[in-house]
Amino acid sequence: MKLPSYYRDLHLLYGVSSKEKMVRDYIKKFVQKNPLLSTNYEYFADNIGGFGYRKLANQNQAKVICFAAHLDEVGFLVEKINPNGTLELLKIGGLTNETIISQAVTLINQSNRQFSGLIASIPPHLKSVASNEKIICDLGMQDNIEVIKAGIKVGDFVTFAANYQQLTTNRVLAKSVDDRLGCACLLDLMQSLAKATLAVELVFYFTVLEEVGTRGAEVLGNIVSCDYFLAIDCSPLLDYLSNNHEEPTLGAGFLLRLHDPVNILDQDFKNYLINLAAKKKIPYQQYFAKGSTDAAKMLISQNGVKATTLGIGARYIHSNAAIFDIRDVKSVLKMSKVIVESFSSAANPKTLQS
Repeated sequence: MKLPSYYRDLHLLYGVSSKEKMVRDYIKKFVQKNPLLSTNYEYFADNIGGFGYRKLANQNQAKVICFAAHLDEVGFLVEKINPNGTLELLKIGGLTNETIISQAVTLINQSNRQFSGLIASIPPHLKSVASNEKIICDLGMQDNIEVIKAGIKVGDFVTFAANYQQLTTNRVLAKSVDDRLGCACLLDLMQSLAKATLAVELVFYFTVLEEVGTRGAEVLGNIVSCDYFLAIDCSPLLDYLSNNHEEPTLGAGFLLRLHDPVNILDQDFKNYLINLAAKKKIPYQQYFAKGSTDAAKMLISQNGVKATTLGIGARYIHSNAAIFDIRDVKSVLKMSKVIVESFSSAANPKTLQS
């Protein structure tokens, strides 16, 4: 089972928080070149790099459903150039030192020139005589003069080296699964719903700065007034360590997020989604999260929004690469489309009924 080529393309792009331009440009060009999308959706944007597409309903005073995914990925910022040519890095987003050491990385300078390098580590032979608390990036350059001549400056961005490999029939290893996978899903959904006549208004939005505090979603909440918000995002799994078969696992369906530190799923909305998934025989797993998504900010936007995350489970997120299962992607796509169709056929229901 293979995914469309734009899934691979998006994972191979670089886009650390606030440096999302490469990803943004790809998606905008993809939509502009696709008549199915460019003629059925209206483009709009905010002032910090987020943008989206709107499909109007076939009636007035329609409910508004917003789907969102974030463009940005975790990475680093160059904080200092050392005399010996190495760079000291600052973490951007949630990264732990154990996921960083010895990883291949790519630096993108202000001219968008790319440089390959490695996060420094100390081999076991030298542990007794050396230690390092800093994050050091080695580009193989002789000294700081060579670094500066190459056009590398403090403030340049560094991310993990690009990677996308289909490991088995259903499983893929890739960089920036969180949340380039969600971005690809939005493009998938936009195409599948482009020609549909709907009694609901649809918004598909690509946010920025999610990994540094869901800041893009806060801006989105100021410019889009929606009734329902669904973040399509990746969530971490520990199924490879657990003997508890009740824990969420790869390949068992999308993750319905019931609780995270900022958002508890509205009970009516929860029951609606569970009943709808059961009715349509869509596999899903109940999920309790340790971190939040853009849904947390949208929950408290405007007059309040029923908001949650339709998650795709992945192993090893917020590292150089993660593994996801295509069956879970198909599950979240089917559920998203069914939600739209259900709301549309209900013609703006006063109560949530599946």
